[in-house]
Amino acid sequence: MSAPPLLAGLAEVRGAYAADARGQLLEPGDGDPRRAAADAAAVGGLAAAGRALGLNRLELVQVRGARGAALAAVHDDGFLMVDVDPAQRTAAVEKALQGWAPPSRPPPLP
Repeated sequence: MSAPPLLAGLAEVRGAYAADARGQLLEPGDGDPRRAAADAAAVGGLAAAGRALGLNRLELVQVRGARGAALAAVHDDGFLMVDVDPAQRTAAVEKALQGWAPPSRPPPLP
């Protein structure tokens, strides 16, 4: 997984990929397509749960375990998943993710 420029220089970042809301990688080769699809389903489920609770919209997800940690910046049309070192603080990554937006995609060909 490569990391986009907005994450450059952040030592806690292990890798990142962007995908659309269906889990299609925005840059082929940047991540595992099966993981992207699973992550999209999880992000979509969390967004739906938030809406059911009356929250506006899901913007950031953080998951941390003993062996790994990940953050995701979430927009309606996609997300940026960032793997981070679980032993490090994530404040700088969280701040950087506030500036992420999915790239514009050209309309599909007829």
